[in-house]
Amino acid sequence: MSHSYTDRTLKLLFGSASHCAYPGCCQPLVFKDRDRLTVVAQIAHIRSEKLNGPRHDPDYDKELLDTFENLLLLCGVHHLPVDQHESVYTVEELEEWKEAQTAQAGRRLSSQDFLEITRQLQQAVAELTEVNLDVLTVGGRGVEGMHILMAPLSAAPSLITDEDDGTAYIGVRTVNRG
Repeated sequence: MSHSYTDRTLKLLFGSASHCAYPGCCQPLVFKDRDRLTVVAQIAHIRSEKLNGPRHDPDYDKELLDTFENLLLLCGVHHLPVDQHESVYTVEELEEWKEAQTAQAGRRLSSQDFLEITRQLQQAVAELTEVNLDVLTVGGRGVEGMHILMAPLSAAPSLITDEDDGTAYIGVRTVNRG
C-alpha cells in the first residue's frame, strides 16, 4: 500500500525524535558518514492500515492512519519484530513508546551539554537537601470523616466542642525553606 505522508507529518515525526522509539535503543534516525546524511529510520504504524495487518483497528478513523498521531519512528532492527509479532506489541505499548519518543524533542545532547546538565542537577539537589525548617506545633480535631481542622497548639482547646466525636490531634507541621 502506498503511503501519503504529508510534509507536516514528516516534519512532526522527525522534529520530535532523535532516535528509535524502541525502549533503550539509541539508534539515531539519521546516519552521518563522510559528511553525508542518510535517513535510516523506518516509519511504523501503531495501527495498521491493512485489514489483516498488525494491530489493525476497523473502528480507527481511516483519515488518521498516515498521520503523526498513528506513526512512530523505529530503526530497521526493531520495525520488523514489532510488525511480525503484533500480539506482543500492543497499541497501548506503542503509544507509550511514541510519547517517550516525542519527549526527546528532536535533540541529542552532546557530551558537554550532558555534563553541564548533570552539574546543574547535582547543584540543585545539593541545595534542596539543606535543612532550613519552619516548625509549628499544631492541634486540631477531626471533621467530616478524614479531614483535620488544624490550628496552632495554643488555640487547639477552643476547637474541641461537645458536638465533636472526641477525636483530637496534636502534631508538628514543618516546612522546608531550604
